[in-house]
Amino acid sequence: MIVAVTPAPALDLTQHVGQMRLGESLRVAPPAARPGGKGLNVARVLAARGVPVAAVGPLGGERGKHVSDALSRLAPQVATRWVRVGALTRTSTALVEDGGRVTMLNEVAAPLSLDEHDALRHAVVEQAEAEGPGAIVAICGSWPADTPATALRSMVRQLHEVGAFVCADTSGELLLEAAAAGTDLLKPNIHELAEATGGDGIEASLQTLFDLGAREVLLSKGEDGMSHHTVHDRAGIGARLYRVLTGNPTGAGDAAVAGWLAVAHELGHAPASTAERRRALAAAVTWSASAVLSPVAGELGVDPQSLEADVVFSPGFDGS
Repeated sequence: MIVAVTPAPALDLTQHVGQMRLGESLRVAPPAARPGGKGLNVARVLAARGVPVAAVGPLGGERGKHVSDALSRLAPQVATRWVRVGALTRTSTALVEDGGRVTMLNEVAAPLSLDEHDALRHAVVEQAEAEGPGAIVAICGSWPADTPATALRSMVRQLHEVGAFVCADTSGELLLEAAAAGTDLLKPNIHELAEATGGDGIEASLQTLFDLGAREVLLSKGEDGMSHHTVHDRAGIGARLYRVLTGNPTGAGDAAVAGWLAVAHELGHAPASTAERRRALAAAVTWSASAVLSPVAGELGVDPQSLEADVVFSPGFDGS
């Protein structure tokens, strides 16, 4: 079973607006409401593909209840371990235009108390420990406001102590914290990588993460696909679809994480050989592309296997 951690879950609202016209009133249909946050998107995609997964995260107030109820309704096969907190669960709104442009309104999650942070860490570690050595844990998304700088490092360290493989999909200072913690797999997009490291090209930015202690990086490049880099193969392997798909990119990165980890789960270990890495990279690319064809995050639009013939591999550093 894969453990998907969402430090800041949200009630996700996807609003289709035709075309944005700032300063004007727009008449729109009711938004689609879904359990949100990157880890919950990962969990829903994995569950839809038949991969056993448990979701762990803090929930608070009436919105938190809506998130829990919605997840149970949409993905009842996802095991859950909620940490009840005093702060109200946040909302996240995606404004999707007919042309595919998406404007995100992401509410910052309210702070947690130190006791609540401890309870979240204990819940995650206990869930991973229950899976035994080789458990896969994905820590995905932003963290609540005013989270102590040590929170992510402490979680990763304790997960490693129980033998878990840890993936982190985050940004900003937290991406650097995750690297310094020796996280097994980081999954930034190209903009998050540049922002966190100061941005002097992909190669130099990756070097910064590896120097801090990162072991592997799965890098999302949007229409240019993805690439996988390791401490021992820093140039990496790249993959993309030979054609560009248009739709709603919200949640595409989460589906990529789900695809990669699904292969790791099937293998019983992190993809290591060139063949295994290419297989996992192809899954990340096709699952991500399939998510673009879905109108809401956390779901796939088509069977990813139908896109496998469109995958093209290349060196990781291809001039992009």
